[in-house]
Amino acid sequence: MLNLVLIRHGKSSWKYQDLEDYERPLNDRGRSDIPLMAERIALNFPAPSRILSSSAERAMQTARGLLDLSLIHISEPTRPRLIS
Repeated sequence: MLNLVLIRHGKSSWKYQDLEDYERPLNDRGRSDIPLMAERIALNFPAPSRILSSSAERAMQTARGLLDLSLIHISEPTRPRLIS
């Protein structure tokens, strides 16, 4: 059975006002929430076989953080900008 779990990226930083929205990184809270997100996913869903992510910096940081906490495959986007 196929399961699809949609996750929004962690809290982003507005520290660098000159960055485009696409380039904004996670802030400290966004980074520290990743283990909690991974725990909730592990407790409530079957183990994912893949993570697909927008190529926006904060989305990739979230995806990589989840990957670091598990043994799953990450598939990076083939198009440079999946958000507008």
